[in-house]
Amino acid sequence: MEKAPLDLGTGATRHVLLITQSGARMSDFWNSTLAESGFHVTYAAFADWQDALAEHIPQIILLDASENISSAFDLCRQSAATFPSTPLVAIMTRSDLSTHGTLWHSNGAKNFLRLDATRAEVVAVLENEIKIAELETTLTGLRQRLVNSRQYDNVTQFLTRRHFFFDAHRECGRARRYGRPLSCIMINVNYYEDYEKEFGAPCVNYLLRQVSLFLRQWTRESDIIARFAPNKIVALLPETDIHGAIMVRERLLETIAQFEFAWDDKPLPISVSVGEAERSRAFDAVLPDSEEDAAISVREEIAQLLEDADNALAVAQKSVQRPEMFINYDEMPVP
Repeated sequence: MEKAPLDLGTGATRHVLLITQSGARMSDFWNSTLAESGFHVTYAAFADWQDALAEHIPQIILLDASENISSAFDLCRQSAATFPSTPLVAIMTRSDLSTHGTLWHSNGAKNFLRLDATRAEVVAVLENEIKIAELETTLTGLRQRLVNSRQYDNVTQFLTRRHFFFDAHRECGRARRYGRPLSCIMINVNYYEDYEKEFGAPCVNYLLRQVSLFLRQWTRESDIIARFAPNKIVALLPETDIHGAIMVRERLLETIAQFEFAWDDKPLPISVSVGEAERSRAFDAVLPDSEEDAAISVREEIAQLLEDADNALAVAQKSVQRPEMFINYDEMPVP
C-alpha cells in the first residue's frame, strides 16, 4: 500500500500500531506521550496483529516485548517477513535489551525503546524511524525509475532495442521448443526525418506517441514491443501466424488513416509503412548438441525474423509518396 507523504515536525498525524500481548493499553506514560506527540495509536494483541495490519498499514509498529519476549520475538520475525517496508520498534526492559538486542536487530527490529524510556527518547526514535522508512521508499522508487529509464523508451514507453532482444530471445526459444507460431511486424513512420527537420523534435515525438497508442490498441499484453530505431517500432507477436500479423497491420493502418494528425493547429499528413514476417520452421528440425549451440540458433532465428520483416517493410515503403507539409515563414522586417 502506498503511504502518504509525511510532514514531520508540523503536527501531522502519524499512525502507529502498538502490539501488546493482550491488546490492552500500556501505561499512562506511553499513551499520553504518543497522543501529545501527534501519533494516532491503534492497539492489537499478539494473536490478531495481522488482522490489524490488513485493515490499515501504519507508518510504524511498536511491539511491547516486556511481558513475553519469546512470543514477541516470533512476531517480530513474522512482521519483518510480511511487511518489510514498515519499521518495527521493540519495547524492552533494560536487561532484555542488553541480552537480546543484537539477535532482534538481525531478525527485523529496526530500533529499540526501553520500557523506562523518556518522552524525548520515544518521540525521537519514532520520528527518526518513520523518516528513514519514508526516505527508503523514495530511494526504492528512484531506483525503479532508473531501471525503467534504461529499459523503456521515454517517448513511446515501449522497450528499448537492447531489452527487446532479452525478451525476444526468451519468447523465440519457447516458440522453437514447442513449435509454436511467432510473428513480427515492423512499423516505420514515413518521412520521419523530414518532419523532424521541418518542425523539430516535439513534432516527431508527438507522432511517435500517437502511433504507439494505436499500436497498443491492436496488440496484447503478451506482445513484445520496442522502439527499434528513431522512426521504427517493432512488435513481436507470440502465438500468432502470418495471417494474424497481417490482421494487426491492416487494423493499425486503418486506424492511423482515419485519425487527423495536426501540428500548430494545422493538419499534418502522416502515413506509416508496416512489414510483417513469420518465424521460419526450418530451425525446428535442428537439434543442437549443447545449450550454447541452442542459444546461437535462437539468436540467428531472431535475426532472420527481423530481417524478413524489414524486407517486407522496404517493399511497403516503395509506394509511399512524400506528403506536402505546411511551412511557416516568418515575415521579414522592412529594412
